[in-house]
Amino acid sequence: MIDKLRSRCLARKVFVSPRSNSSMALEKRDMTISNNGVLDKLEHCNGTMQDLIHRLRTNRKPIRLVVVDYAGLSTDFGDIQALFEKYEQFVEVVVDLDYGFELISRQDILNDNGVSPKFNCRVGPKKRSLSMS
Repeated sequence: MIDKLRSRCLARKVFVSPRSNSSMALEKRDMTISNNGVLDKLEHCNGTMQDLIHRLRTNRKPIRLVVVDYAGLSTDFGDIQALFEKYEQFVEVVVDLDYGFELISRQDILNDNGVSPKFNCRVGPKKRSLSMS
């Protein structure tokens, strides 16, 4: 995933949440969970969600957030809006959809210009095979 974000999406910094689910509050991810050396094994990883939050608190440069599919960020659109309201550095989100990219502006997120249903995309497990009777 990190290589995909760096090569296909041209991400310069990659932050991961190795042990969280897509419905967990963004600012609470990776706070108390020990990563037990997981990050040490990942090449080109710049840290966890908490490291990204620290960067947002100390750096005022504009940030384009790149995620692998909508649920790669969160399935709680209200949480995404709260993050964008709190950190003005976020100018847009780029969603890598394998077949292309979708660009979502800061204003579209803050005003929910029809983008909230896209993030509520995990309604159940995908059926991956046919059952044989």
